[in-house]
This record gives sequence, C-alpha cells and structure tokens, in this order.
Amino acid sequence: MLAAGLDVRYARLQYQLRQNSTKLLPNTATHYREALNLGQVQLEPFGRLNFGRRGNIIGHYLDLSAWGSWALSTTHTYEDRPGANGSARTLVKEQRPDYLRRWSWGLGTRLGSGRYAAVARYRLANTFSTAADPTYPELPRWLVGVELGIF
Repeated sequence: MLAAGLDVRYARLQYQLRQNSTKLLPNTATHYREALNLGQVQLEPFGRLNFGRRGNIIGHYLDLSAWGSWALSTTHTYEDRPGANGSARTLVKEQRPDYLRRWSWGLGTRLGSGRYAAVARYRLANTFSTAADPTYPELPRWLVGVELGIF
C-alpha cells in the first residue's frame, strides 16, 4: 500500500570541531572545546510504502523523502581552559556567522515499525556560504540515527 505525508520538525545539529594542528575551521586557533550549532526548522515530504498486515495502526513502512530546512539560529561556540585574565574558563558564543548557510536540503529514507524508525539523510546543499574561506572542509553530509514518533 502506498501513502504520502509531510513531516515538520525542529532539529538541532551540533558539529564538534576536532582541535589539532591541521584545524582550519573557522580559523587555526585551538581551544579546549569548539562547535558549530544549527537550530533548524525542517519540512520533509515523503512517499511511504507500507508492508505486512497492519490493521488500524501504522505498522511497518519504508519512506523515501526530500527535505528542506531553514536555520533559525547558527552559532560558533568555543571554550578555553584556563580562561582569560586568570579565570577558570572563558566561553564565547558567536551568533549568526556569515560563513554558515541558512538554507539546506537533501534526500532521506526511513525504515520503521510503529513509532520507531531507523533514518538516514544525505545533505545535498553545502554548509558554507560564499563568504566562507574556500579551504574550509565540508561538514559531514550523512545523518544516520533513530527517530521516535510522537503521535
């Protein structure tokens, strides 16, 4: 049986940046901890193939989808230990850096049973805008995980 649907969700993506001598993003300075955070509203239309007997429940399914997102917030955060001026630590949060793209899109699939699903999504859009240094390495394009539906 075939069906179609639309998911609307909020997702918070956090990319922890490895601190070593080859670090380029967003600069070469190393810190105790550093991350890029994107809070996104995502829309995902999908086609669903239901299989097996299901009755009046969601049952077993395979979804194929395309998704798009807009970043409500983008931040670059880092922590230094020890901190500046003799403090134990210094926390810095840079909001809306111009090198991060606000719009993103990609393809996805979901294999589920009831409210539980294994998901895989591939981001087609680049993370960085034209304002970014061209030497920045692209952040991971794959997102793989488990979803819990609330319905």
